Amino acid sequence: MKRKKLIICIGIILIMIVFSKYFAVNVQPSLPIGIYLKIPAKEIKKNDIVIFDLDKKYDKYYKTRKIKYPMKRIVADSNDILEIKRNRIFVNDESYGELLPLGLEKPSLKIDKGCYYTLSKQPNSFDSRYYGQICRKEILYKAYFLIPLF
Repeated sequence: MKRKKLIICIGIILIMIVFSKYFAVNVQPSLPIGIYLKIPAKEIKKNDIVIFDLDKKYDKYYKTRKIKYPMKRIVADSNDILEIKRNRIFVNDESYGELLPLGLEKPSLKIDKGCYYTLSKQPNSFDSRYYGQICRKEILYKAYFLIPLF
């Protein structure tokens, strides 16, 4: 009986290791909730969903959501125009919602070449409106939506 339980535990651990290497689960409403396939991020372009390493200074805002690496959609690059009007953020005149007071300094609206803005139209999304641009070196994977969970 103990041997059977040990084999089951080892099996579950192996499945979790394999699953976490190739798949990610999104539970934040800023993207469709479900299972995503992770692939190496060779080419990055607008509308790609990316998984990236967020600077540790934002941990107190993001880690409360129990997520190690954020997953967000890229909506702007260095060719786009970002503006803040009436406490709302716009990309090429398209509104992405309000800036919420978190005690953070407003990020620069200039996007460097090889860097991107990740935004969601979902209210309360913790995205580039708070942490600014993310650069290519911070992007770990691209993610493709596979299976909805709800």
